[in-house]
This record gives sequence, structure tokens and C-alpha cells, in this order.
Amino acid sequence: MTTLSGNGYRFAELARGESLQSPDACACCGREYLKRTVKLVAPSGAVVWFGTGCAARAMGCKPLAVRKARQAAIDAVAD
Repeated sequence: MTTLSGNGYRFAELARGESLQSPDACACCGREYLKRTVKLVAPSGAVVWFGTGCAARAMGCKPLAVRKARQAAIDAVAD
């Protein structure tokens, strides 16, 4: 699992099959029908699903870093 985190947000562990059934809406901005969402743990401890752009802003990093970390998490579950 990746250790990418920032501003209190961090990646949450994915359960097997969860990457295939991830929500297609962003809990941050409300956009729907997204191709990729990321499961995060908010500073409050709540689990939220953000789009990769909102996740990058929330964590203070570039979207490419979020996409790579997301893919690494999916690959780790697939193994």
C-alpha cells in the first residue's frame, strides 16, 4: 500500500473487488460518471471517494502521483 498522504487525507486500503465496484461520483465536488475515483480516509476518519483531481488537491500533490498510487493499490489487491 502506498504512503502518499497530505493535509490529513491518506489512501484507504482497498478490499478485493472494490476497485471494480468503486463509486463513479466525487464526494468532494459532486461530479458524477467519473472514470477513476480514489478511496481516502479524511482527517475526521471517515472514508470518502474522491475523483483523482480532487484527491490530488486534498492531499497537496499532483494528479499523476494520485493516479500512480491508485494503480499501485489496485495492483496490490490483484496479487
